[in-house]
Amino acid sequence: MQFRSIFVIVGAVLISGCSTTIPTKAQPISVSLSYESATDDLAPTLRSSSSSQWPLVATGANRRISGPYLSVARRCNADRTSCGLGVVKTGLVYRVSKDGENYVLEGEMTTTVSRQDEVKYMDGTSISYAIPENATLIAIPAQQQKFRWVAKPGTSHEITHELGTKFTFRALLESRDQ
Repeated sequence: MQFRSIFVIVGAVLISGCSTTIPTKAQPISVSLSYESATDDLAPTLRSSSSSQWPLVATGANRRISGPYLSVARRCNADRTSCGLGVVKTGLVYRVSKDGENYVLEGEMTTTVSRQDEVKYMDGTSISYAIPENATLIAIPAQQQKFRWVAKPGTSHEITHELGTKFTFRALLESRDQ
């Protein structure tokens, strides 16, 4: 009986020593990018948004562009007796590079606030917003916010303007079934 126990133990050790780890190729990463419009202090839940997702690849010298997007912000005092309005134009320009095994997204979000603005698209369509001349204008100078994010699966990165416009990157593992 003792011989059988020793044989089972020796056999288990030999079998476990024979197991091999097969190297696998790194699982591809995709990135989702979502945008949320400016906030309205009188209707904070009424915000527009959009999102997209794509496989992450280095862009080299080429840049990716998201936007510009237009929205209207309303900022009120604490009593909500006085509010200012502003047409908010927000866009994102960035590059994707490779640093060893990691992808790095680097760029900037540009935001302007004005009484009226328009965005013309490549297909010839356009969108414009304007606030009335008698409305108080939110006075915020144009801003450029630089960012750098190392995209690792399960992580995210937000770039937010004080009037609520926001871009959020999320790194996701791509399904191998595709």
